[in-house]
Amino acid sequence: MQQTALLHPPASRHLIAQACLVRPLKIGLVQLALSAAILTPSLTGLSQVIYDAAEQFSADTNPKGPWSYGFSSFSAETFTPFPGPPYSGRFDSSAPSSATVVQWGRNLPFPSNHPMLMKNVSQINLTTSNNANIVLQAGSLAISSGERPNPTYGTLRFTVPRKGLYTIEAVFSGIQFSGDYGGTTTDVHVLIDGRSIYDGMINGFRQTQRFDSTNPLLLNSGATIDFAVGPGANNNQSSDWTGLTVIISDIAPIEKETTFDGHTYLLIRDPQAHDIALQIAKGYRGYLAVPNGQRENDWLVEFSGKQTFWIGIHREKAGAANLTFLRDYDNKPTKWENWNRLPGQFEPNFSGGDEWYGMVYGTITPWWTSPTNRFIGLWNDQGGGVRLTVIVEIPSRIQARSTTLLTDQGRTPAMSFSFGSAKGHQYTLQATTDFRKWRDVGQVVGDSREVSLIAPIGARFEFFRLLENE
Repeated sequence: MQQTALLHPPASRHLIAQACLVRPLKIGLVQLALSAAILTPSLTGLSQVIYDAAEQFSADTNPKGPWSYGFSSFSAETFTPFPGPPYSGRFDSSAPSSATVVQWGRNLPFPSNHPMLMKNVSQINLTTSNNANIVLQAGSLAISSGERPNPTYGTLRFTVPRKGLYTIEAVFSGIQFSGDYGGTTTDVHVLIDGRSIYDGMINGFRQTQRFDSTNPLLLNSGATIDFAVGPGANNNQSSDWTGLTVIISDIAPIEKETTFDGHTYLLIRDPQAHDIALQIAKGYRGYLAVPNGQRENDWLVEFSGKQTFWIGIHREKAGAANLTFLRDYDNKPTKWENWNRLPGQFEPNFSGGDEWYGMVYGTITPWWTSPTNRFIGLWNDQGGGVRLTVIVEIPSRIQARSTTLLTDQGRTPAMSFSFGSAKGHQYTLQATTDFRKWRDVGQVVGDSREVSLIAPIGARFEFFRLLENE
């Protein structure tokens, strides 16, 4: 099975994970893979699942779907949903009778009823003329805060429904133009799992703060994205209604996910051109799947639903005479190939002068249908502009935890490394202090399930890497 090369191990081995032990003798359970949320190149032209906070606002249930309305405290990192039922009716006596709002809050006497979150559910803009002086567009959301010295933040929460690559767009705006304190003055924030990724200030009517993630974020199911509004520089919630627009997009939805020989495979819902497919794979911390033998090739054909799909290889040089293809994940020549060499077929042939990439035939391709399906499972070189099925392969998830090892000298501090393995494949654990000289500290043979390696660490080793022998 192929693996991701993070450094350059010996030629006969592939590096599949690396760990840095900052405190070698005092470490809990740690992920040796990257963190749960990472930035990836910008992706455009994708079929997306879009979540719009205003459009999907609930007037009767909290939470509903991925959205929750409530209040939070930064210091305690808590979130409390607003109780029901929400208020529904005119904002106040100065508002047009037909400008109806639905308002979620703490259901307490003023001012303890704040924070609050509301939507103008009418077809006209809401404009009040008393001390509040609010302007809220039809169909829009607004949110308020509590007061200091123990402020509570009005919070709109999105709970990620499934693992994916997400973009976030949020606009906070001042919607009060006078009042006791001269209009909206709030501090605004975007947080992922309680950690702020954006902070800003609103200081006046029509002032806006915009957050755009620009690049997709890889988020796991159950992760939370909070949009929080605090009392601002004047430490007071009065006249602090803040408009809020939030759109979150799952830009490359996963159709299904499974494991095979210790690796994770994702089938992306929609076909994509090659450059987009590459970026999706990188976004998911993997690469386009590469069959490493007939068994894996056949399995991928079935996993794809017998659709034609990209594989993670690319031509070394231009020209039909150049038959060398390199694996995307380590830029080394493929070890196993399955090119279409049936009678009358001469793949790879670099037809058109632009067939730089590899694909595997399914029963249906975007440009023709084989009446006998005789090409299914065979490889072809292809230009990058064709939209094909995307399968992302993700290397084994490696975990490490502190433990002890019983030796002739007694109990010795050690690390236990656990990872998914491929049957019959041999793995070697190495350690170093300086990245210049690596020492073998353990070996194990895989058996298609999770296996473990235990190695002494003492005070000498701070860096580990796991290799798979070829």
